[in-house]
Amino acid sequence: MGEGMSRVLIETMVRKGIREMQEDPERTARNLVDMAIHFSPEGRFARELFGSAQRMLADEQSGYYALVSDVVNHMDPQRLLTFGMLVGYDGFTLGAREIRKTEAAEGFDIPWTLSMELDAEAFPAREEDYHRVIRQARALGVCTYMLMEDGDAMDALSLAAAHADCAFVIFCPPGAVTDALLDVLHPLDNVMLSVRLGEGAADACAALRAAERIYSVYLPYNAENADAILSGEAARSAVALHPVFTVLLPDDACTPQVQRRVYDYVIAEREQQHLPTVLWDLYSDGLFIDGIISEEPCTAGFDREGNLLTGFPRRLAKRDALAQGDLKALLRETLARTK
Repeated sequence: MGEGMSRVLIETMVRKGIREMQEDPERTARNLVDMAIHFSPEGRFARELFGSAQRMLADEQSGYYALVSDVVNHMDPQRLLTFGMLVGYDGFTLGAREIRKTEAAEGFDIPWTLSMELDAEAFPAREEDYHRVIRQARALGVCTYMLMEDGDAMDALSLAAAHADCAFVIFCPPGAVTDALLDVLHPLDNVMLSVRLGEGAADACAALRAAERIYSVYLPYNAENADAILSGEAARSAVALHPVFTVLLPDDACTPQVQRRVYDYVIAEREQQHLPTVLWDLYSDGLFIDGIISEEPCTAGFDREGNLLTGFPRRLAKRDALAQGDLKALLRETLARTK
């Protein structure tokens, strides 16, 4: 069966599953995971990811069943389908296959997701560079993009609107979630907003929930606020806002030791499955997924000045990299394989 027909068939089955979840979220969630394994048999990624999901859903008391029920009853089904297919099928199946193919043939690493920090003042001069990087990354198999914006998030939405075949997670402050932003966001099914935890987050998440959007919350962390995460305080605050994901983001002041402690906590909480939200460490979980897709895991992203940063703690790999014309050449130069 061709890839086009496979995608149509999977879309049809997932759409049916989303409808059925409203009646029986437990059984339908298990069936969808079984279907995912069936349609992705050849990859180590599918075996590990969906096998883990099967183990989680075997626990009938799992907090994830409450999350599934909440999601299908409060979020637009078409948005769930579109975003899920872009990340799950286009990214983890077709895109991952293309990434592995290029890495094996040409001897350099390609990250499964690319992050970009947007600067509002510099954006107009750099806009075409962002579009070019996304087009070139998509051709390499990169389907998911993490956009960090401290302002009104409109620049990030303009990128998402121009690349409907990619999934975008846009990290923004609560104040960015305005009526004007919701109007622009409305037709964009390839976007998940992630709202920073803190003052104003409850109102922002309530507005996204009322608009039936897929959304998450995030919290930058380092040694100063790690105890609030490790005590469960941050997770309890997040759960009240009904996010699909609660994303923990180690900032540049975070040490590897603190990051390791937080990630151990994230893994333990996911295994216990008490929370109706998925805890996610942006760096460690991203690296874990990349390690399943590729032989050598890597991370890469552009900072506000357009420099390319890799690894954690983030290191400067190439100055003014955003303006370089050929992303493939840039990755070949900075992420050459060590073996």
